[in-house]
Amino acid sequence: MYQKVFEFFSQIILNDPQAISLVSQYNEKLEWFEGRLIFTIDGLYQLLIDEKEFSYSEFRSMLYASDINQALQKLGFKVAIFESTQKIDTSIYQLVKIIRRS
Repeated sequence: MYQKVFEFFSQIILNDPQAISLVSQYNEKLEWFEGRLIFTIDGLYQLLIDEKEFSYSEFRSMLYASDINQALQKLGFKVAIFESTQKIDTSIYQLVKIIRRS
């Protein structure tokens, strides 16, 4: 499950046309906006995970317990909050490039 999310983020980082097209055809829970992936946890779950294999709560727990941001940092990116609702399930996240200050 973790690998599937990391591979998807990697495709987005590489501007893979197929991944971006998939996002663009999705719904309001996942969108390509000004060169950034904007998403909810539920949107990511619906796009990537077969609900017969893992429940939403299992997916959410895995995502929060993972080291996905550490792995993404090696690629110069991170997942950050785009809009907080003070609740994990309704907050909106974004995949953004890390700006290094010298």
